[in-house]
Amino acid sequence: MDAKKTEAKTSTSMTASAGPVAAVREEPSRRRFLQLGGGVVGLGALSGLATGCFSGGTSSSQGSSGKSANAASYGRDAQLIVHTPDNLYFQQWILGFKMACSALGLAPHVGYSNDDNGTEISVLQTALARGARYINTVGPSDTVIAQVARACNQQKAWLSTAFASPPWTMIETYGPYYRTYNQSPDYLLCYEMGKRVFNAVGGKGKVVHILGIPGQGISYLRAAGYRQAAKEFPGIEIVAQNYGYFDRVHTQPIFAAMLEAHPDIKAVVNASDDSNIGCIAVLQSRGIKDVLMTSIDAIPEYLNWMKKGQYAYASGSILGTWMGAWLVVQNYDAAHGVVLNPLERQITFGSIILQGKQAATAYENLVLDPASARRIYDPKLMSRHLHPTDWEPQNSLQVMDPSDKTGAWIPEALAGYGQKPANWKQPADWAKAAAGGGMDQVNKQLAQAAARKDPLEPIRSLIGPTII
Repeated sequence: MDAKKTEAKTSTSMTASAGPVAAVREEPSRRRFLQLGGGVVGLGALSGLATGCFSGGTSSSQGSSGKSANAASYGRDAQLIVHTPDNLYFQQWILGFKMACSALGLAPHVGYSNDDNGTEISVLQTALARGARYINTVGPSDTVIAQVARACNQQKAWLSTAFASPPWTMIETYGPYYRTYNQSPDYLLCYEMGKRVFNAVGGKGKVVHILGIPGQGISYLRAAGYRQAAKEFPGIEIVAQNYGYFDRVHTQPIFAAMLEAHPDIKAVVNASDDSNIGCIAVLQSRGIKDVLMTSIDAIPEYLNWMKKGQYAYASGSILGTWMGAWLVVQNYDAAHGVVLNPLERQITFGSIILQGKQAATAYENLVLDPASARRIYDPKLMSRHLHPTDWEPQNSLQVMDPSDKTGAWIPEALAGYGQKPANWKQPADWAKAAAGGGMDQVNKQLAQAAARKDPLEPIRSLIGPTII
């Protein structure tokens, strides 16, 4: 597919200032950037990185190079690549991306991979040839991220991603321009929602399971959460599972075949709301009304069914508008010399569960309404370059521990990734920063920063605590 056709370039008025001029560090030199399981590559050579740059809960943005720069001197071109424009979750992500670009004086471009690794690379190559220096994406599969990172390092373009990397592949091994990898707590979300819906159907009955995209980490994480929940209900039987590719178009014929084989199902546990919309269409066509569903994304169409009290039992929100803005800010800060503690380059972030009419309505009005979203999220305040001592992530954040065996964010044995390479070890910079309670210290500082602002506070009593 021609990348030019898949890229939707969007202009925006550049009325917002790019922010004050600040001293920046020298750009890190490119070293080995794709040594999976090999030597460490990253920003560790920069002064102060291995021990962390925190002071009062922030990272240092004061460089030693003596040079100054702003966004314009580094470039204003920002590129977002998501799977499809047809999934309403990605429309939230696009909204947040454009909000941040406008606030930071960047020029936004949006492109689509169409769930294809080759198309992802084609869109990326077009963007880099155009001069894009701020790249945000979720890859169609974990494997393509290596190619994306290599291309970004070659062109000295900052890369921030979400949802696509095995846990033991530390991003330091991908190159210095891979700024941050962000993983939502999908396992915990689906584990909790699975328990809720299995309780709702009386703890027994047949269930079908729709996964996301084969080869992508979040598909495995969500599947693992649902499976773990099912283990706690001996009367629940998962009778069929298949991939729905996160959208209704792929899901509808797959679910129709499942329903043909198992017309007496009680519930559907799904990877995404849009995929569940396809399931609802099939159920309606057959006059079946008593099937309950869970999924992730909290898109308006699915929430409408929740408000009707039919089919949609719960949805996990991974806060797409926040994510779209957050990733842009990470690249912007990197370009302006903000150096992260190594532990912060790979994080998990807060998410919520919506259940019931009141929660669905309140979430729509506060988060999904574009005008409201622009009020509750402030990309400039997310920036440590612009706000070095009072920055606000506007969501909960925690360090991801690739050696975690508790299942707090990813149960390796269940997730479907297989086993870590035999020679795997934590990168030296990461291990040094984590030693001696370093992880607890960073998590405490991240919690302090997040406490400065809770954009969801007006509806917190309806949605419950953040899951992380």
